[in-house]
Amino acid sequence: MNLHTREDYRALIETLIEPARRFYSPKGARLKLCGAGAHYNTDCQEKEGALRILWALIPLWAGDPKEKLFRDVYKNAFRAGTDPASDEFWGMPDRLGDQRFVEFAPMALGLFLCPELVLGGMSEEEKAHFIAYTDSINQVDMPINNWLFFRILMNAAKKKLGLPYSEENLEKDLREVEGIYIRDGWYGDGHYHRRDYYVAFAIHFYALIYAKEMNALDPERCARYRERAAAFALEFIHFFDKAGEGVPFGRSMIYRFAQVAFFSALAYAEVDALPLGVIKGVINRNLRFFLEKPIFDNAGILSVGYGYPNLNISEEYNGFGAPYWAMKAFLFLALPAEHPFYAAEELPYPVGEGVKALPIPFMLIQKTPTDTVILGGNQADMWGVHYPQKYMKFAYSTLFSFSCPRTDYSLSKQAPDSMLAFEYTGRIFVRQENRDFKMEDGMLYAEWSPFEGVVVRTKLIPKDNGHVRKHTVISEVECKCYDCGFAVPFDDPKDVQTEGGDTGITLTSHGLRCRVEGLAGGGRPGYVECTPNSNLLYPHTVLPYVKHRIPVGETKFSTFVLGEKIK
Repeated sequence: MNLHTREDYRALIETLIEPARRFYSPKGARLKLCGAGAHYNTDCQEKEGALRILWALIPLWAGDPKEKLFRDVYKNAFRAGTDPASDEFWGMPDRLGDQRFVEFAPMALGLFLCPELVLGGMSEEEKAHFIAYTDSINQVDMPINNWLFFRILMNAAKKKLGLPYSEENLEKDLREVEGIYIRDGWYGDGHYHRRDYYVAFAIHFYALIYAKEMNALDPERCARYRERAAAFALEFIHFFDKAGEGVPFGRSMIYRFAQVAFFSALAYAEVDALPLGVIKGVINRNLRFFLEKPIFDNAGILSVGYGYPNLNISEEYNGFGAPYWAMKAFLFLALPAEHPFYAAEELPYPVGEGVKALPIPFMLIQKTPTDTVILGGNQADMWGVHYPQKYMKFAYSTLFSFSCPRTDYSLSKQAPDSMLAFEYTGRIFVRQENRDFKMEDGMLYAEWSPFEGVVVRTKLIPKDNGHVRKHTVISEVECKCYDCGFAVPFDDPKDVQTEGGDTGITLTSHGLRCRVEGLAGGGRPGYVECTPNSNLLYPHTVLPYVKHRIPVGETKFSTFVLGEKIK
């Protein structure tokens, strides 16, 4: 796929969104798709789909005032969506956590970059409806997380345009953002201070929009946002591999190439953190990675899923239009055609093999000859869907991705790749939180308990293009446990090649190989076919492990795990 000139990206956007055209409501305020339910109603889902596509279109329109792609679709959308008398009214947001506030961010971007397309042609009554609708965000509290920026951006955009806004809330929310900043470019998102992709494609992304658009009015803060983004870029670049994929980790993986939205925002805000050719390369390779996958349904609509349509890995806030948050990757299109970004040659990925410690997100990033792996597991979160699997595994891999369970009543349905899974009372238990966690001497140490009566102390050590896990289990009961490797993809079980002996097992299929070797403490190697659709990248996987019987008392054992791509 040729991605070099502005016209190349414009053609890609048209390819991505044209299939949605026939599903818009007559006035363009809603996108009427079918599919997944969410914790918010259908009205909100239809608004979400229509406005999330604007993350690509608004920059496209702003970068070229003559651009007409989909302008006909949206010419009446903001009138209809904000008019309580309209049959396409979005509904007035009126409570803490109302999902409709999320789409205030692209609306604010429209006010910043294309105010004439948002407000142009409105009568005074229609403009009053728009102002009243967007002021609803000032009538409720905002959660102290990335949502702060929905109100910051809306009030800032209205302030810049001379429209009514809340200076009190703007200043309050900007102060709250300072409270979630940690250091080294990292913010913590939400009650659990998560350090995941939301720091990149939400907090920094919105902060860079603010820095670009409000610099004349708030230069000191804008400079601070730029400095933090530059520091974050030097850490976040390690999340990616030379083939373009970001390491699947954490929640909201259905947003796919929003993984590179932060780099797009760097280019848009002209933050000199990385060469433009490096930024362009990371963005382009990530786009190609996803667009080579079956991520669209038969109508050409972006599906809920990651490497393929998959509701099992989705969150409760993933409605049928939610995947179009991926369009945030195209913010750089707000740059005019003559900007150096488009002339820049795509440069190779700049990070070589080795291990990089990222203390703030509690990670070691390991670059092997064929893989990028996050070694971690210290972001407990009891709030969401499959969060132990999304945050608390020993390892997350670009090659193998990670898996989420269907139930915990069998090993195959729990699919506990890169976890130490305990079998007891007919159920499978995995790590959900740590009692203690340390990063020191190039290794990670955690103390945790899968269930009452069992305590585990684990050392995680990167080594020899793989990693070693050293476990001490102190148990008051007899049980079994499985030290599991990466989940290996297959289409037909006959595809899987198995090699092994008394202490380890190697599974090879579809050009990927995982070796799990018991180094000490005995154990019996084996494997299990996981329930379909548990893995983010592959519908069918098989999982190697070393199985141990745990008696009452103290048991020590260690395991080496290697995952690699083969020719």
